[in-house]
Amino acid sequence: MRLRFTAGLLVTAAFAGLAAAGDDAKKYDIDWHDRWEAKQILTVAFKESIDSETTLAGKSMNKRHQALDAVYVVRCEKAGAGGEAATQTVFVRSWKAVDDAATDESLEGAVVMLRDGEWKLRQEMPLSELATIWIDDTFGTTRVDDPLESLAPKQLTVGQPWKPAPKAVAEAYAKGMGGVSVDVAAATMELVLESAEGTPPNATGQCSFKAHVPILGAPNLPSNAVILPGSGANFSGTRTGPLTKATMLRHLHVEKDVTVHVERTVQQGVQKFTNKTKGSQDWSAVAGGEIPAPAKPPEGK
Repeated sequence: MRLRFTAGLLVTAAFAGLAAAGDDAKKYDIDWHDRWEAKQILTVAFKESIDSETTLAGKSMNKRHQALDAVYVVRCEKAGAGGEAATQTVFVRSWKAVDDAATDESLEGAVVMLRDGEWKLRQEMPLSELATIWIDDTFGTTRVDDPLESLAPKQLTVGQPWKPAPKAVAEAYAKGMGGVSVDVAAATMELVLESAEGTPPNATGQCSFKAHVPILGAPNLPSNAVILPGSGANFSGTRTGPLTKATMLRHLHVEKDVTVHVERTVQQGVQKFTNKTKGSQDWSAVAGGEIPAPAKPPEGK
């Protein structure tokens, strides 16, 4: 199973008016691109849960529950001129994936060495296919950046909604949607800075946002099947933490709701399937953490 999950945020717009009253027209700089420094260390706690169900003519055909719970420590060994992490060491302190009744903990205790999108284990250990996919999706060649990094404006005023262009929204979210084709003209998003405090560049705040991305097609769809109108993905949630500096030290909560309607023509007539997926994700990082030192070779070797 692939637990890749694109970000979106829980909307708290009901409080926008109250927040704006205290911070009327003050603008806050926004820059959510991660910028590392050499030897900087973070500890990340990550949780994800996904429930999906496929129905045929309204009758349930199958259900699936997936979950992942991980804590890992990341140390930047070398940073590039733009703050990108050129080399990193990651210690996976705990890692547990659940797929219905099956449990996978094969990545727990691993130390992963990262360099320019490539990775290797410091000490060889057997990994499941899911563990390998998770490393690739989180640190490696298939990693997808948080859509907020590219969609957030340079400045926000507390309580004032920001609505990016539909094409930009569609392109940012589609990168993490497994190859589906989306309607670039009909995608929508609203981002609100609900509250902020402190003085730039050390200001912190909470943002809420919601996005809708209509789905038009999917990879590997049989030639006798089409995706029907009304299919789409909804994302909502909150992002809390620094607005421009040390933005890795954030908490991100995401809710995802995807519905895909498929019509398939067979000899017996037309079949209509619906797949609904609901998921939630929490990603939280704090400064500091410990990574075990490499094991010493046996004496005499």
